[in-house]
Amino acid sequence: MENKFYKNKKNFIICICIFSALFYNSFISKNHSENDHPDAQIIVYDSLNRKIELNQPLTRVAIANAYNTDLTEMVAAIGCLGTIVGIDQNILWNNEAFHNQFTKDQLICSREGLAINYEKVVALNPQALLISSKGSWFDAQEKLSAFGIKVIVIDTHDLEKFADNCDLLGKIFNREKQAAQIKAFFGGQFEYVKKQLNNISDKKTVYFECGGPGATTMPGSYFYSLVKYTGGINIMEDAVERHITPEAVILRNPQYIVKMSDRRWKYSYKPPTFEEQKLIKEDLLSRPGWDEIDAVKNDKIFQLSYFAHCGASKIIGVLYVAKFLYPEYLPELHPEKVFKIWLNQYLKLTYQPGHTYPEMSLDY
Repeated sequence: MENKFYKNKKNFIICICIFSALFYNSFISKNHSENDHPDAQIIVYDSLNRKIELNQPLTRVAIANAYNTDLTEMVAAIGCLGTIVGIDQNILWNNEAFHNQFTKDQLICSREGLAINYEKVVALNPQALLISSKGSWFDAQEKLSAFGIKVIVIDTHDLEKFADNCDLLGKIFNREKQAAQIKAFFGGQFEYVKKQLNNISDKKTVYFECGGPGATTMPGSYFYSLVKYTGGINIMEDAVERHITPEAVILRNPQYIVKMSDRRWKYSYKPPTFEEQKLIKEDLLSRPGWDEIDAVKNDKIFQLSYFAHCGASKIIGVLYVAKFLYPEYLPELHPEKVFKIWLNQYLKLTYQPGHTYPEMSLDY
């Protein structure tokens, strides 16, 4: 009788243990996203709303990002720089910003992300090629699918997709916590600017130049957000192409001028020198007839490096330009301090001032 009692008691305890284990496993499965488990399938939608299915988080990627390095910076910012095995020319030019980890042997395409060396991509054996919609993504998809290499379109140059891009990158790399931090902090800075400049009555007219004389921005171009979201009126809003005549600027007489300032035409972690900044401004001032422009007469000219402007998918560029145009509306905004945080905390780089001219201080 006693043995039977203990036998029943033992069976009861075993049942309790099994029930507890099943309950715990059920609780855990309901309270963790599938991306918390490295072996779980990941399903995301890229910037073109293409469905992407991954069997595991990405650990080897190639990047062919048309025109700039903001996608590479975002991958670095979420702590996944070491996953990049293939690069474009822009990344190699700016190698110092990526801790000099890349070599020519990793080049897979030109600076525009168009002429991709697919044999090289296959040889590097990435799980995915990350590319913008302005690159040759469709051709890449056709050629790489046979090798099991995913093509994921991520438009980090499009500021309106910043939050979605943070979510997308966080999921495909299994770095959702870090991506969420970036979205919250830099997205919060951007929302502050939008709130403060909403419905202002005294909108400033702006000429934005992003290259040689007459290279401007208009709807659909890379730099358009640096006027659209900064409360300014783009005097070339109706331009049909991004190269205009210098005389058109004189006729439209902007109150402010914003100039991308790097005579090397490269995205460089090393800022332009003071002498270089002066030469860029002197070039503007010496253009025939420009002495009659209000922005020139009132010295309302702001120069911003290519590297600084693209931080956090161009949010940092927007902060700088907005502060230049409307400092009175943005007392709590300190673009240089935000830029320093981007460098130190997320890109793990030493802060280097001098990416703006006139130079903004950390407290301005």
